[in-house]
Amino acid sequence: MLEKVNLFCFPHAGGSSTIYSKWNSKTPAWLEVIPIELPGRGSRYSIELCSSMNEIINDVYNQIVSKNVNTPYFLFGHSMGGIIAYELYYKMLHSESPLPECIIISSISPPHILKTEKKIHQLSKRLFLEEIQQYGGTPMELLNDGDWLEFIMPILRSDFRIIENYEGILRRKMNCDLHVIYEMQDELREKQMKEWKQYSNKYCTFKAFYGGHFFIKDSEDIVVDHLTQTVNKIKKQYEIQGAQG
Repeated sequence: MLEKVNLFCFPHAGGSSTIYSKWNSKTPAWLEVIPIELPGRGSRYSIELCSSMNEIINDVYNQIVSKNVNTPYFLFGHSMGGIIAYELYYKMLHSESPLPECIIISSISPPHILKTEKKIHQLSKRLFLEEIQQYGGTPMELLNDGDWLEFIMPILRSDFRIIENYEGILRRKMNCDLHVIYEMQDELREKQMKEWKQYSNKYCTFKAFYGGHFFIKDSEDIVVDHLTQTVNKIKKQYEIQGAQG
């Protein structure tokens, strides 16, 4: 039986690893949640922000391989973090590093749809903040706090510029399981999210949750429990395959 499984978690645009800070207190001992901090925020605030998706991927790759990954691991990313998880798979593949057992993507469209969505990073401050407000997850008192806005605006604009300029290239499909979770909105959103099935040669499963874009925060206990069950199911399959040699 596997004693430990790692779940590396990547944040949304403008976010930090603190969004996952409580997850380890909600998971069993065998599942270790490892929040990954991006440059320019949180504990790495003094480091210059990344200017491209490639820079982000190189940074998170170095963080993960420095942890000597030698046990089965999973990748989870919410919103922009989902694209980071997806791109990291190919970085691991090309560097001949151990590959994840499963990638869990939360609340972001697949690359071929993402490139067609609305661009906001070059909007005026007022219009940009109006768009950010529509995502939810940010209290109005913060959106009206001048000091907080001075701190967060460069991070938000930088992250949105990266994700809005990101163009995923056509590659061979991932050879690992893919699980996609998303907010329950309408039939169009469900159809878009299910397009992720084109990106994996293995099992691709889906789960919709009530709530807005930040349902992983608003329904944290429910989401973490679901992710634990998802990881545990694949963990048991891994153990069975190992026992069979």
